[in-house]
Amino acid sequence: MSFSFKTNPNFERDLNRAFKKIGDEAEKSLRRQVRIPINTSSDSEPLLEPRQIELLIEIVELVRSIPENRRDRFILVSNHVESYAMHQTVRNARFDVYKGDIDVLANEGLLNIDFGSRGSTLFDVSPRGFRYYEELMQSKSEPSESMQDVVSRHLNFEPVRNRYPEAHRKWSEAQAILAGEEALQHHSTIGHLCREAVQEFAEVVYKRTDAGETFEKAHTVKRICEALKAVESESTGEFLKALVGFQAELNTLVQRLEHSGQKEGESVTTEDARRVVFGTAYMMFEVDRALNV
Repeated sequence: MSFSFKTNPNFERDLNRAFKKIGDEAEKSLRRQVRIPINTSSDSEPLLEPRQIELLIEIVELVRSIPENRRDRFILVSNHVESYAMHQTVRNARFDVYKGDIDVLANEGLLNIDFGSRGSTLFDVSPRGFRYYEELMQSKSEPSESMQDVVSRHLNFEPVRNRYPEAHRKWSEAQAILAGEEALQHHSTIGHLCREAVQEFAEVVYKRTDAGETFEKAHTVKRICEALKAVESESTGEFLKALVGFQAELNTLVQRLEHSGQKEGESVTTEDARRVVFGTAYMMFEVDRALNV
């Protein structure tokens, strides 16, 4: 008995394709099952650049703001056109991020990285990441400073800046003047900028609601109250009412600062300016969190 074989001129090409396909499928399977090795030593201090520390703080504070039953991992999208991260359950939570910074945080054991069924990169905060965040917060010397840092970081977080660009710009100008050497001579400007920041902020949140009544731009309290009605619940109702009351009192302080206390017959101070700048930031911080988490 004899055998004859017919030569396939494309044999080598087809064989290479077959091996490549097998290799790709094996790699995908491994990526789905194996996490990237990370430095899990709790004895060493993470070696991070300032921007990486800020990124970790932003991610942790976003995670902490989400109810446990709605928590999920972040998705990292990185290609030659763009690189950003987004959360699967938080509205408007998308921010540009350098993939290398995510890799560094993972290698230091502060983030867990995994892969989805289609090879997408997923990440969340590890226990060590939460612990390191707590150590950073505890290193702050004064609790009041820590709270101001939290509020400022939230307003400077890219998704928040993008939601309220004009409000953020005007508030940032007021904050810069307050930090300058001539803040004492510019109380009126600080008050004016904060009033406009609140108006621009209220403009955005009010336009997102289906309000049954029309309120002019200057009626910021009524506008924000209408926006908050959409998210009011039994557990948050009293707090949101108090927040509206806080905004009304803040408006009074803003007007006093803008007019240099002439109506009340009392001179304003830099402490009044600080209260207006921080109060404006705090109001926007809480309203934005209520509407977008």
